[in-house]
Order: sequence, then structure tokens, then C-alpha cells
Amino acid sequence: MVTAHTVRGVLLNPDGAPEPKIKITLDQEFTLTTETKDDGTFEFPAVRDGEWQLSAKLEGEGAVPRAAEWIEISGHDIEGIKLRLNEPFNVSGKVVFEVPQGTPTPKASQDHFGDFVR
Repeated sequence: MVTAHTVRGVLLNPDGAPEPKIKITLDQEFTLTTETKDDGTFEFPAVRDGEWQLSAKLEGEGAVPRAAEWIEISGHDIEGIKLRLNEPFNVSGKVVFEVPQGTPTPKASQDHFGDFVR
């Protein structure tokens, strides 16, 4: 039998105010989801021990605020998590592919870089 624990917290927008009605995910080998209440709080009532990634993002086109944090559940409930959405930011740089001679160079795509805009 696996013992389950509760994970509770609040989702805050970038200025620190609670963010209501946003989907929160908890990922490990599978994904648990919940939605924040009107006061920004969330709860996962039955989570097994282990390392989990807690995340949220606002819905919308283009770059949107998002938050992610790793938590360790080990034998007890986790309360008082403050997950804060971060404003998107730009990163500039150059991607260099080194490929063997005669092999075509791969094309950069969103699949390779997530939300990276080329």
C-alpha cells in the first residue's frame, strides 16, 4: 500500500497577487492536474512520495508568464508552497550544429527549442 500526502499552496502572478482559475500540474511518471480557486490556492489531495515538478502557465498566444518548481514529498504533507509566475523574457544567441561531413544540417524548429522564437 502506498501512502498518499496532500500538497497545498498558492499561485501568485508576477506582482505577487493570487492568480485564480489557472491549471496547475504536478508531474512525475504521470501528471496530476488541478485548478486554482478564486483566492489562488490549490490542493492535490493524494500524492505519493517522490520528486515532483509543480508548474503553471497562463493561457495565451506567444510568450506567457509561467512558473515551475521541483518539490520533494517524503513521508508528510507539503503546505505553504508559493508558486510565482515569471514574466517572459527574451534570450538572444546563436545555435551551432556540428554534424558529420555529408550529413544534412538539422533545421531549428519549435520542437527543438520549446517556446524559443527563432
